[in-house]
Amino acid sequence: MATRFLCMEWSRYSFTHTASFKSKGQEYELTLQKVSEFNQQDSTLTFPNNYVFSKNGCWEISFDLVDNIVNHNAFAEPVIGLVNPVAVMRSVERAILDHYNEFKSGMYIFLPDNDKLEAVYRRLLDRKLGMGFTLEMGLEPDGRGYVLRTPRCY
Repeated sequence: MATRFLCMEWSRYSFTHTASFKSKGQEYELTLQKVSEFNQQDSTLTFPNNYVFSKNGCWEISFDLVDNIVNHNAFAEPVIGLVNPVAVMRSVERAILDHYNEFKSGMYIFLPDNDKLEAVYRRLLDRKLGMGFTLEMGLEPDGRGYVLRTPRCY
């Protein structure tokens, strides 16, 4: 079953696509925020001058427990035993691939919150690279930003 996205237009340049999923009874929300040369302020990444964005769209990926969002406690670690990291990342991967297939996006960006999440993202990406996807690493802040360019990037 394909992921269903709630599409919101906040202004001429600000758009979000959100989806939710559950793992071990815990609800998560995945948010894809559109970023472009005209809307870099909605991103957690800092882009160099004259950065080239895909004409097919650039979306920043973030996800969190709904409880963290409601309680204004962004990215707080879940209680041990209430999370299955592999199942969560598979759900995130499925949602991103569904988004790519539905919206034909050119690139996705993300900023892992911690080393554990970065390692999980890297394992996910290692399975996709070489199939027309390329990865750029080292965007600011602190050189932790990633860009995944899809086969539809150019």
